[in-house]
Amino acid sequence: MCQKLLDAGIQPIYEPFSDGWHHVLWFPENGPRYEEVTSGLADELNVNKAKFADNETMLTDIQQFKEMYDAGYMGQNALSDAYADRTKALAGGKVAMILANLTFPQQVEHDYPDMKADTFGAFVIPLADNQNLNINPAGPTKFIYSGSQYVNEAKQYFDFLAQPENLQYMLDNTPEITSLPFSGLKSKLIPSQQAFLDAHTQRGTVYQTAVNYVNPQWMDIGKDLTAMVTGAMEPKDVLASIDKRRADLAKAAKDPAWNN
Repeated sequence: MCQKLLDAGIQPIYEPFSDGWHHVLWFPENGPRYEEVTSGLADELNVNKAKFADNETMLTDIQQFKEMYDAGYMGQNALSDAYADRTKALAGGKVAMILANLTFPQQVEHDYPDMKADTFGAFVIPLADNQNLNINPAGPTKFIYSGSQYVNEAKQYFDFLAQPENLQYMLDNTPEITSLPFSGLKSKLIPSQQAFLDAHTQRGTVYQTAVNYVNPQWMDIGKDLTAMVTGAMEPKDVLASIDKRRADLAKAAKDPAWNN
């Protein structure tokens, strides 16, 4: 399908490498597929009983990512494309797809009102034959510093933010947030997006959340993937590099699983 789009003069995928983080999503977001093929893999990784470099499904994922890049499916300017231009790219009619959260179409419509959210579709990340919906069980979160002199005042502020009318205001006025884990709120999901969620009952947790010492090295993974698509690293070396950084992070944290 990407080749047909390219042959028709349409860039299949908008992938902004220049920010250093977005292109990383193609790898850890596919965690549910890794877990499906190798049951319990996240648990094994978390106790240092498995390695990224030994996993064939992970290798397939990043190999296919490179194949898409090499085939020109991400355009000629992927390395310099910017995340800030994502809605402009999709609204212009010359780019077909982007890897984004389900409610990205609402962001496009917010920025370009003539582009209606319900004209966009969605599908799961297809790399490594994935058919699972990837879930990150986290949302907009605020914390109070335990050493603050104003903990009680901060708690009052949190109480204010958590009032239903204020949560609904956030939903109504923040394009990238369309639902929050509080009862009594009106979600902004459009019918096609709710249907997509209802149809995908096979789900799993993304690996930056499920596996320790992945999220802290996000930007480093981005550098490795950029090196891979430009020919400076091999896919298997990217996985080995992730393992090395995980070990360094684990030892710095005095994780007992990495004592040996």
